[in-house]
Amino acid sequence: MEARISVLILAGGASSRMRYPKAFIKLGDLTLIDHIISVYKRFTDNIFITLNYEFTINQWYKDYEELNKKATVIINEKPELGRFYSIKLGLKEISNSDFCFVHNVDNPVKWETLDKLLQQKNENGYTIPAFEGKNGHPILISRRIIAVATAEINDNINWKAYLSAYKRNIADISDDSILVNLNTPEDFENYKKLNG
Repeated sequence: MEARISVLILAGGASSRMRYPKAFIKLGDLTLIDHIISVYKRFTDNIFITLNYEFTINQWYKDYEELNKKATVIINEKPELGRFYSIKLGLKEISNSDFCFVHNVDNPVKWETLDKLLQQKNENGYTIPAFEGKNGHPILISRRIIAVATAEINDNINWKAYLSAYKRNIADISDDSILVNLNTPEDFENYKKLNG
C-alpha cells in the first residue's frame, strides 16, 4: 500500500526581520508559499500550514482567504510559545499520515530534493537533505515521530534536539538550494536576482 504523505509548512513566526509576512511575499506572479505549495502538489494534496494569527486578520485577511483555498491553514494563536508548539499544532491535524515533510516558509524547495528524501525515507526516524556535508531543509519525519510529538506535553522544546533521539537518514543533494534561508529583505532580493 502506498504511503500517505503530508506536508506541514511552518509560517507561525512574526517575520520581524523581513518586516512583511514571509508567506505572502511575491516571487514573480506567485507568493513564496504558493511556489512551495506548487512543488509539493506533485506528491500530495495533504498540505497544511501553521500561520501566525496576525496574518489572518486586517490587511492580511484576503491573502489568508486565498491561501486557505490552496491548503489547510491552521491558525497559530500563540506564536510566542515557539517553533515546537507550532509544529505540534500542525502535526495534530495529520496524525494519520505515514510521513510528513516539515518545511519552513522561508526555505525554497525543488522537486528533486523531495523525491530524494522520499526515496530514502526512514520508517522509524527522519530523513534530512545535505549538501557537501551541510544539513538543509526540509526534513521528512515518520509516523513514529508524528505520534510522539503530538502527545508531548511540554511545548518548550528545541526541535533539533528533540529529533536527536531518533534514527536519521541523510540524503545527499547536489544542489545548494537546500541551504537557502530567506530571513531578511536582502536575502530575498538576492534570491530573486539569482532565480528570476
